[in-house]
Amino acid sequence: MSLQETNTEPRSSSQPITEGIRPIGGIIYGILSFIAVFIITTGYFTYRIFDAAETEPDLEEVFPVPEFVGYPFYNAHRVNTPIEFNAGGGLGSQTVADGYFDLFNQLTAVGAPEFNPLVFNAIPAAILFLTGYVIAGRAGSSLSAESSAAAGASVAVGYLPLFVLGTFVLSVEDPEIVAGPELGLGLLFFGALFTVGFGGLGGYVRGNR
Repeated sequence: MSLQETNTEPRSSSQPITEGIRPIGGIIYGILSFIAVFIITTGYFTYRIFDAAETEPDLEEVFPVPEFVGYPFYNAHRVNTPIEFNAGGGLGSQTVADGYFDLFNQLTAVGAPEFNPLVFNAIPAAILFLTGYVIAGRAGSSLSAESSAAAGASVAVGYLPLFVLGTFVLSVEDPEIVAGPELGLGLLFFGALFTVGFGGLGGYVRGNR
């Protein structure tokens, strides 16, 4: 006679999706994901700048002001970061440092394969997918696939507020430069698309195991 007992409850097909939401896990893993994506996208962007340049570029030309360091992060989420420089008394879009302005403004403005925007888009997508997978895994095996998707999408609780806050931190407005990630519905749409979409997908895959 077997002495083993199983305590695993069967997954209910009528289980409310909201049962999978994990606000605490979403905050913790969302913050960690934000930091990871920021570091990797900025680091990869800088590496590609040096790798593609014929001569070693000056980082002060690549990042004329400190806020520019975070712009590849938003470009990777398909959020534009327009930059306007003072051109003889009036503000106007000016190319600086052999086209680095275009890189910050829009990765698609660069034709070189090193700056394929899909490669940059894949960085937050992959990390958020894995984060959603981990959150759903820690939520337990009793969740349905749909509730696991909600658990994975919980990453948005920690990620999205930082994503929105960063637009204000990285904005520049002075007599010489006006720049920053574009505010508006596009910012929220792509922020939600990456966090809820890929985080939820990761959770859903975990729930189907």
